[in-house]
Amino acid sequence: MPPSRLMTVLKTFVDDLGASVKLAADTRSRIRLSMDFALSRVISLVPRGQRNRLREVSLRGDIKIRYRLNKGDLHSIREIWFEEAYRLPFEDRSDVLLDLGANIGMTSVWLAKRFSFTQVIAVEPDPNNAALARQNFELNGIPGQVLEAAIGPRDGEARFKFSELSNLGRLSEDGSLVPMISVGTIIKTLR
Repeated sequence: MPPSRLMTVLKTFVDDLGASVKLAADTRSRIRLSMDFALSRVISLVPRGQRNRLREVSLRGDIKIRYRLNKGDLHSIREIWFEEAYRLPFEDRSDVLLDLGANIGMTSVWLAKRFSFTQVIAVEPDPNNAALARQNFELNGIPGQVLEAAIGPRDGEARFKFSELSNLGRLSEDGSLVPMISVGTIIKTLR
């Protein structure tokens, strides 16, 4: 590994550990989150039976998140909770949050807690991710629903290619059939 790449990896690792300590609400959660980010660096060495095991941590602000020991889930935590990549560029907002491609619900939870949306609708075609999104809504008392479907231009079916990394699933010609729903249909249900 080139020295510059190694320095980038080490910096990200140190940043992840620091953010884990800062964000977690208790010692157990700090240790769990720090250990999981450390393990994510060597996940290929973790026995397959240990990967994707459910984890739960408490975060500051009376928030709980449930995730798997999976690089995709941990990347979502980093992006959403550590880096706040989904911070809204404006204060005005609707009462309804529509999360398209919700993964395990991290963005929905973060935004709902930050901006007090009265209703959250999350759309996610991967049933394992959708189940975790529902659990994260329940853990945090978020008034919302998770629709197990891909988002598309019309209602029907689409082909979705699942990935071992939870955040890399995508529509694909050679994927598995999943339901597809349009934004128009979702909006009609809000009226």
